Amino acid sequence: MSLEVAPVERNLMKPSIPRLAASAAALLLALSLLPVWPAGYYLLLTYLVGITAAFMVVRAQEIRSQQWMMTWIVIAVLYNPIAPLRLPPLLYQLLNLVCAGLFLICVRRFRL
Repeated sequence: MSLEVAPVERNLMKPSIPRLAASAAALLLALSLLPVWPAGYYLLLTYLVGITAAFMVVRAQEIRSQQWMMTWIVIAVLYNPIAPLRLPPLLYQLLNLVCAGLFLICVRRFRL
């Protein structure tokens, strides 16, 4: 007679792809405030944030949150890599900081 203990599966230990993407976007947006990055970093940032914002639009729709869905649509348009907006650097820094905070909030709010 053997007693087997069933393994306990923990969601905290296995982050999902949207959770990793949102966390990476928040980190890269926060790091973009440092003035040491080449132009390629900002191009990568635009792609990552734009695609991750599109993921968040879908997730916001799944949880039926109209306000979050509209927020992520605006962010996806602002960070659109196909037709990027040309904003002053100071405005981009402020936008990057706000978006980093929003990605961190969504990781908890959306339970990714």
